[in-house]
Amino acid sequence: CSSDLRNIITSRILLSEKIIDMEGATEDERYEAARHKIDVILLATKYGFPGTDQQLFQFCEDLKTKRSNKLSRLSRLTLFQLMFSGVAEGNSDEAVTMMTDEMFDILKLPDPDADVFQAVSNGLAALQQGRHIDSLAQALTRVGTVFQDSSQPEIASQAQNYLDIAATVELKFGDKLEELVKQKSDQAAKELIEIAGELIKRRTTTGMLALLSNCILVLESGERMQEATQLRNAIEEGYGAAEDAELKRRVANVVAKAKRRADMLGNPYELKAVVHDGSAFDWSKYQGKVVLVFFWTATSEASMTELANARQFYLRNKKDGFEVVGVNLDTDPRILQEFFKLNSLPFVNVVNEPESAKGFDSPLAVAHGVDSLPSAVLVGRDGTVIERLSPMVTPEEIQARMSELL
Repeated sequence: CSSDLRNIITSRILLSEKIIDMEGATEDERYEAARHKIDVILLATKYGFPGTDQQLFQFCEDLKTKRSNKLSRLSRLTLFQLMFSGVAEGNSDEAVTMMTDEMFDILKLPDPDADVFQAVSNGLAALQQGRHIDSLAQALTRVGTVFQDSSQPEIASQAQNYLDIAATVELKFGDKLEELVKQKSDQAAKELIEIAGELIKRRTTTGMLALLSNCILVLESGERMQEATQLRNAIEEGYGAAEDAELKRRVANVVAKAKRRADMLGNPYELKAVVHDGSAFDWSKYQGKVVLVFFWTATSEASMTELANARQFYLRNKKDGFEVVGVNLDTDPRILQEFFKLNSLPFVNVVNEPESAKGFDSPLAVAHGVDSLPSAVLVGRDGTVIERLSPMVTPEEIQARMSELL
């Protein structure tokens, strides 16, 4: 097999070289042939063939002599990406400096295209993996600034995300959030809210809204409801002047869900939906029982893990008056149909009305404040909400809580 693979790789490399040197080949044909050779050499590297790093380096040097702007750019981008491994492994500051200097020079190339964006994005990933935080913040800002007005919507959107992340890295938002989760200190919570306020002043974007919305959920899961409310209010005020209709809709959605979650504890709970097979659902049948209302999708791996736990909870505790109601939020009904062709659930599963919005924009998600999955609500025998259960709560903690209630 190794011999066969070597022969295939060798023949592909030779074919690429012939096209590159062929009289009459267009610049685009030479470019595609050169890219193919690079991909083949990288494949050989993956399979442990010796000498491939030097072979790739020499090929890129040879490309510089072809008097082609496209081939010269390809050579430079490839050599740039050879710098990544040492940086990703957290090697010396010198390696980081060399890579970031080359990244910034590449960003100065005329008409930076999708290949340039992909290369520098890979460089950002290497900086993040190696935890070179200061260099990462600077690089994110440079890349985001260059590409934020790209004519390609996907690239422009990702560039905006880079600028959002750059702001959070610069202000150490993630570090402070991690500190709060681990230490649960009042000071960490106070500082986190201050940083969030500064982020809102800098970046009222969709990406920043998503980051801050997730922060609300983390605060809620840590029972920091006062700070969660402060952040919710800051989002509502800070984004109040937004002119983009879609952004305003998302802000309203985030705020409404956060308010719903804040008002839920201790109040009566009601679930209006239809069973996944189209039959009617009657929430009144669950009166007098402890009920776990579990929100999930078949496309979420975390949901699948927690769904298995919910099944175990139900089978273990149903004799004591415990029930589970699954609430599916898949955006495509066919996904749920395929799930039930292969699986069965011992408890009722409900969905939104057929013609309503799906996913996190659906009536069920909005009405119950669901902004992430998996998510669950524990309802007591008196019909009021006892607890919202976040993914940070372990199955053992949930079982202990239910044992108390039952």
